[in-house]
Amino acid sequence: MPQETLFWRRQIWDRVGGIDTSFQFGMDWDLILRFQTAGAKIVRVPYFLGCFRVHSQQKTRTLLTTVGRQETDRLRERTFGRKIAPVELETSPRLHRYLRKSAWLESLWRRFGIRGR
Repeated sequence: MPQETLFWRRQIWDRVGGIDTSFQFGMDWDLILRFQTAGAKIVRVPYFLGCFRVHSQQKTRTLLTTVGRQETDRLRERTFGRKIAPVELETSPRLHRYLRKSAWLESLWRRFGIRGR
């Protein structure tokens, strides 16, 4: 879920206490997970509302395999109560369904201008 396209109400922000500054890479994912735990209704809006720049110094490129991996593992373990092996993610039917649906929606948008849900 790209954080540059997230919008939320102040009430949920206040309920979860905002950003956890112990995270350097995964603070957005942590925030979303805490929103979800606090009962936030998370919906997909079928429009492009935000974007980000790709550049050589962005965190995704410079920290993904170090701090990013550590924080992602920490969040997965907190959420699922156990470590998640990479092979489990790679073979996850839920992940494969999500990726297929995302590709299909992107295709509809690019080819026909259709916004799916």
